[in-house]
Amino acid sequence: MTVYMLIGLAGMPVFAGWGGGLGTLIRPTFGFILSYIIVAWFVGLLTEKHKSFAMLLTAALLGTALNYLLGTNWMYMAYKLWFNAPEGFTYTMAWVWMLPPMPKDIILSFVAAVVGAKMLQIFPQAQPSKTSVPA
Repeated sequence: MTVYMLIGLAGMPVFAGWGGGLGTLIRPTFGFILSYIIVAWFVGLLTEKHKSFAMLLTAALLGTALNYLLGTNWMYMAYKLWFNAPEGFTYTMAWVWMLPPMPKDIILSFVAAVVGAKMLQIFPQAQPSKTSVPA
């Protein structure tokens, strides 16, 4: 995720709408891009040792919530500081804007947990060894 962000900031058009470059830093959606790095670390931390379906689902849902929290707060800040926020734009309105994609993201969290659990069945070597000896 860090490489993705750095490639985009370097100017490659990899962000939504084929955007890229340093100007992306002040875009309302950059908070979501930045949050991908934090969410990847957080979800990896949660699932590193406990790879049950319940943990995969919990991690996916918490990761989605963290993505929304960081991204929506950045979006609100960007509209208030760098862009002409629409008349009457409030913090509540920023969160209301995020309601339409939320059901899709919750469903995708379930799909990710199901696929992840199935992948762990197919590739059991991805499971942590129960007899690992610390180095």
